[in-house]
Amino acid sequence: MLSEFMKKDTFLKTPTDSPKKTDMETFLRSLELSYFSYGLILEGEVLFSYFTHQEWGQLYQEKHYNKIDPLLRGVVQSHFPLIVWDALHPSGEEKKVMMERNEVCRLNSGLTIGITKENSTEIIAFGSEVSPQNLHARLMDMDYARKIYDMTSHFYQMHISRILKGPASKLPSV
Repeated sequence: MLSEFMKKDTFLKTPTDSPKKTDMETFLRSLELSYFSYGLILEGEVLFSYFTHQEWGQLYQEKHYNKIDPLLRGVVQSHFPLIVWDALHPSGEEKKVMMERNEVCRLNSGLTIGITKENSTEIIAFGSEVSPQNLHARLMDMDYARKIYDMTSHFYQMHISRILKGPASKLPSV
């Protein structure tokens, strides 16, 4: 299924494109995932972000949630390489971000992966409407995990030029 999408130029829409269902959303649904986000942070500054859920992406940016998001903080400040959402127990404003994301995007479970390099961090998040137990069981299936890896790799390949836009002196080497 992914190979069909990889051949298309429209594998992913930018956040400003029309809200019609994209190939990315179709592939996510085939894995019973309904949410995907990606962020590149360099020296504490968000250089690039992408959300499949356009409404949440706008709220996130408008409300400056990047300053209090417990998932982002967990990866960037605590250097956790993997955060299973239901294992995180935030409070206060951090809890509000998690609850609002889950409500707006209708999520019951999720996973955030952080890739930290010298002075940059990449954050990849997946969310699902299935229960945390169901998502955990799926993640133990190597074929399922491989499909997620392939989708993430393809996302990166399709968007590398946009991800790397900006002052050349600030960008990490790829």
